[in-house]
Amino acid sequence: MVRVDYDTQERTPKDSYRWYRAMIPAQPRRPGPPPLGVREG
Repeated sequence: MVRVDYDTQERTPKDSYRWYRAMIPAQPRRPGPPPLGVREG
């Protein structure tokens, strides 16, 4: 999601980077699985 100029090693974010960066926090949080070693129920 970034363009790399291999001569200078400069990284430039692409439009897709900005889109994902804005989209991810806008998504509702879903509960994940319980931590390892923790039993449900």
